Amino acid sequence: MFFSRELDGWVLTRYADCLEVLRDRDRFASDPALARGRLGAHARALRSGSPLGRAPAFAQTDPPVHPRLRAIVNRAFTPRIVESHRPRVAAEVERLLADIEPGEPFYFMRLIAEALPVLVIGDLLGLDDENRLAFAASARAVMRVHTGAAESRADRREAERAMHWLQALLADYARAAPADTGQRLIALVLDAEAEGGRLTAEELLAFVVFVYTAGSAPTAGLLGNGLAALLRHPDQLALLRAEPDRIADATDELLRFDGPTQALARVATADTDIDRRRIAAGDALFVMVGAANRDPAAFPDPDRFDVTREGAHRHLSYGYGAHFCLGAPLARLEAEELLRVLFARFETLDAVPGGFAWGGTLVLRAPRTLQVVAH
Repeated sequence: MFFSRELDGWVLTRYADCLEVLRDRDRFASDPALARGRLGAHARALRSGSPLGRAPAFAQTDPPVHPRLRAIVNRAFTPRIVESHRPRVAAEVERLLADIEPGEPFYFMRLIAEALPVLVIGDLLGLDDENRLAFAASARAVMRVHTGAAESRADRREAERAMHWLQALLADYARAAPADTGQRLIALVLDAEAEGGRLTAEELLAFVVFVYTAGSAPTAGLLGNGLAALLRHPDQLALLRAEPDRIADATDELLRFDGPTQALARVATADTDIDRRRIAAGDALFVMVGAANRDPAAFPDPDRFDVTREGAHRHLSYGYGAHFCLGAPLARLEAEELLRVLFARFETLDAVPGGFAWGGTLVLRAPRTLQVVAH
């Protein structure tokens, strides 16, 4: 644990310290705009010019807003509803892999890992085939401006057009909701109004854009990092191929060993101490969950990749406590079905020499490219 001048905040790497911060939402807030220094200034500046308005993203909300929103959207992520998506996820995997020619190298990230979550999220939201790609493109346009990745006038005009299209889509759903008997996310959230729950129009728009963002890039990272780890450890790949019943549990080791999310930001709400270090109110904390997942005090021999590891489920890749990732079960399901179908369809999987390169940021780690050949 140390104070980083570059980040203008505390960096926590030990499992126990990271867990302490993530589980205590009274002492540590999730909204980066509350921070003093560069993190807070950056978050406030982005929010002031965001097409989504000044409301924080779902993952950055705190009580009383977060419990209210979570109570509404939890209904779309019950174990029964998530499991009901398995056949559709498997069908999407089969469709994507049908275009892979045995013996011909293919770009796994672009063709499979990045494509699958977009299709699955579209189905989760309740979009038809015609709207799924348009929704993804619109959400990306909005988020590029919202996160400060794109700031030109052309980018802002594109984001405004995307906002209008998304607002019209949600309005159509609101009109159709009374006749919708399915279990799709937008309909479920709109139906919550009849039970006393309610999202404002701004909250609903921000939420559906957040669902796309939070469910696409991290899940693509899980798929890419997971396959890369297996290709680098052929003994573990062979074990899973021989014993596919282990795939579900092995997903935890994929997330522990090389999870896509590397850091989560928190803000101290009052003067406090962590391991005898004084943290001032407003200080930013960067909770390095990727490092925590390799802490030898929590995971013996942590740099060993072992799909049979006991206790791998204690990883922090999806956070902890009140902010534990809502979409974690669905992301795991996507990884399980992808590996299951891959093993059933192809007898061998190999990395193409020179066909791998890391990408990512401080927060998200994933392959930029991963070229694979299957037979």
